[in-house]
Amino acid sequence: MASDTASTMTRKDLGLETGASRDQLLKSLQGRSLHIPDLQAPLAHWPQYINPQLERLRQDVDETLRGLFPADKRLEKIRQADPALFGASWWPYASYEALKMATYLSIWISSLVSDLEAAQKFREETIKYIQKCLTSNEAELDVEPPSSAIIEFFQRFGPAIAKSITTGE
Repeated sequence: MASDTASTMTRKDLGLETGASRDQLLKSLQGRSLHIPDLQAPLAHWPQYINPQLERLRQDVDETLRGLFPADKRLEKIRQADPALFGASWWPYASYEALKMATYLSIWISSLVSDLEAAQKFREETIKYIQKCLTSNEAELDVEPPSSAIIEFFQRFGPAIAKSITTGE
């Protein structure tokens, strides 16, 4: 499919119905050549800089991940994803504390459960815990520890969020 002119393939072009699975999509692409355009021009306005606090952030993130996932097979996969580089790339001009909080938030969001029944229970517990964290004074935060270290991890950056929002938000 490589050509000098840009073309867009649709699901119909690939013989896929709406809602096709990932495996079906991958199979339909096997043996095909794809042209990926130069993305420099459309992204020229985007900051192409990495926060200079990257190494410091990597140390903090690694320590945090070891605490969240001790002896857990997910730890190495998360480390390989390099969440500190993700944060430093997305927030290149942020102060260190803002960078750390935004990176922790991205780790927390990406760690949510995929099993539907467990996910529903997880969401309910998470919502209650977040509401408590965001509506309580940090000094008087008296909340029962949640069943998951991932939910409790919100407390690491929740107070910083609470300080920057109003009650209506």
